[in-house]
Amino acid sequence: MQTVGLNPHSDMQSGRDTTAPLTADAPFEMDDDDGPAPLPLPPPDVPLYRCQSCTLPLALTDDLVSRAFQGSTGPAILVRSAWNVKEGEKETKNLMSGTHVIATIRCTGCDSELGWRYFVSPDSSQKYKEGKFILEKSRIYKDNAWSFDDAPD
Repeated sequence: MQTVGLNPHSDMQSGRDTTAPLTADAPFEMDDDDGPAPLPLPPPDVPLYRCQSCTLPLALTDDLVSRAFQGSTGPAILVRSAWNVKEGEKETKNLMSGTHVIATIRCTGCDSELGWRYFVSPDSSQKYKEGKFILEKSRIYKDNAWSFDDAPD
């Protein structure tokens, strides 16, 4: 498995041949030859999504793309980037929106399955998903980073 940490501001355009057959062996390349830059951990007052099992931070709430996704366990979210996750092998899978090349993602802290990462999407209307992550809502929670010290007197 590959541990993933993406810079949310990196260019996700792969430049690959979109007429090639959709397979798990299809290349997915980042423009950066050295691979994705690891994300630094956010300051303690930044809202983020955490692993339900071990509380490890996974994604910034600011990286949310959509709440209108369906995962294998129910409702899910799509986020631009994630960290503290490791990827499984790429596989071709039939999902609700068509056939995609994805890799299952797991928490690096507790090995819980969290969702998947999109690599190749079937048509131009689905390309926005490439390089992004599905996080299952039942396996994460939102940490608003609020404290009683922040409350007005």
